[in-house]
Amino acid sequence: MKDKLPDILRKYWLPIVLWAIALIWFTSFSVQIPERWITPQLPKEEAYFLASVVGYLIIRRLKIRRIEVGWGIITTGFLIDLLSEFTGEPEIITNLIGIIMVAGLIFMARGFYQFVLFQKKQQDIIRAERDLLQTLIDNIPDYIYFKDMKNRFVRVNKARARIAGTTPEKMIGKTNFDFFPHEEAKRTFADDDYVKKTGKPIVDKIEELTLIDGKKHWVSVTKIPWYDHEGKIRGTIGVSRDITERRMMEEKLREAEKTFRILTENCPVGIYLFQDNVFKYVNPAFARIFGYNIHELVGKKGPRDLTYPDDWSIVEKNIKDRLTGKADFVHYTFRGMRREGEIFDAEVFGSRVIHQGRPAIMGTLLDITERKKYEKMLQELARKDHLTGLFNDRYFYEKMKEQLNRFKRYKEIFSLLYIDIDGFKSCNDKYGHLEGDRILKHIGKVLKDSLRKMDSAYRVGGEEFVIMLPHTSKEEAKNVAERIREVVHQLFYHKYQITVSIGVADSTSDNILQEADQAMYRAKKNGKNRVWVAH
Repeated sequence: MKDKLPDILRKYWLPIVLWAIALIWFTSFSVQIPERWITPQLPKEEAYFLASVVGYLIIRRLKIRRIEVGWGIITTGFLIDLLSEFTGEPEIITNLIGIIMVAGLIFMARGFYQFVLFQKKQQDIIRAERDLLQTLIDNIPDYIYFKDMKNRFVRVNKARARIAGTTPEKMIGKTNFDFFPHEEAKRTFADDDYVKKTGKPIVDKIEELTLIDGKKHWVSVTKIPWYDHEGKIRGTIGVSRDITERRMMEEKLREAEKTFRILTENCPVGIYLFQDNVFKYVNPAFARIFGYNIHELVGKKGPRDLTYPDDWSIVEKNIKDRLTGKADFVHYTFRGMRREGEIFDAEVFGSRVIHQGRPAIMGTLLDITERKKYEKMLQELARKDHLTGLFNDRYFYEKMKEQLNRFKRYKEIFSLLYIDIDGFKSCNDKYGHLEGDRILKHIGKVLKDSLRKMDSAYRVGGEEFVIMLPHTSKEEAKNVAERIREVVHQLFYHKYQITVSIGVADSTSDNILQEADQAMYRAKKNGKNRVWVAH
């Protein structure tokens, strides 16, 4: 309430002031209604006051504090003028009204002065940013251009104008039909229309265009939607890069094919060249990985013959992306099949090249089966608590998020058991930490042995554990908790005076984890060695 009071006073200060003045006025002076107020005509003092109030409501929308305060002061003056009609007009009141009006005008003048300075500063900032943007795009070697909804140039940089043989100013209002052959311009129009219609960008599309020099150039084109301040598409923004030299280098690569063969024959990494759905070249390492000899692959088999069927869609997409020029380079993994049917994990690095004048794919392939095994082992280690072998708290929050999402989408109920060991600190103090660690390991085993295949157990603190039970209500989960509590009591209470307190909650709760935790504390508070179900 204390924080809201200044905001209320700031927002409604004028009505408060007007009411206060009116109240003090009628309390301090004797009231007498003037004769001219009895006539049906609206007194000018009342009209001035009402007009000033309306003016204040309008000026307040400008959100310029000094002008608002200044007009509020003038409105106060009109109120005093109005009130003086009921109590007479001594000279001091007339002078007071004049002073109030002058003060209001001074405040408004200061407000207008600051508003003008602010507008000028904003214009200077906008002008500086515009100049900076223009300097930036004019000094970038890539071709940058903005187009409207009719694909007319709205703004271009010097590099884009240069390849059209003109200046940026002369390109405004024109289209690609004014600078490219008809078919090429038609193709660029289709891309612009696609971006505007779908709102999706076209990234790094390779096109062959005829520039002002009359020669064919390879250009990498990226086009994105151009949005206005309301989030509506107003055109497109394009960035193009001349990659002709890169294409020429790819041509030279074809001429160096013999040298390439010499270098790859003894390479331990699988190397391949693929074109027209078959391998045009594989090195010995590639053939050896799949269990074939070179002659059984070259000209006879393609990637599909060596790919595990369920992963063919991955391989096929990456092949198409490279052959169509959508991607020059890819890196992905898939499952391959050896000649005898054994499945293994493969990693591919590949790029699009020109082989004998036509697009092809060249790349390397590695058998990463062993690496995948080690990665999986490391991932398991990262998820496990090193002492108990249960999952750790970081993995718990990952699985918790997944379960909550499934509950929200499919209403799949699940429960949590929040477990805390009773008397563990005393046990540690009495028997030592080594014995305490042995007990934690043993309790971890008890928890794992109590679970179904779909359930999972986590160590989330020193002596705190959580069990996640999918497709289980809290009433069913209570039975699991009671079994665990009883087993722990039988195993540890006689010697160590150790039991467990367990809180139970399910996903119908607003905050299942918090409620399970609170239920556990209720169990401890009510005598320990018991199960408490959240309501």
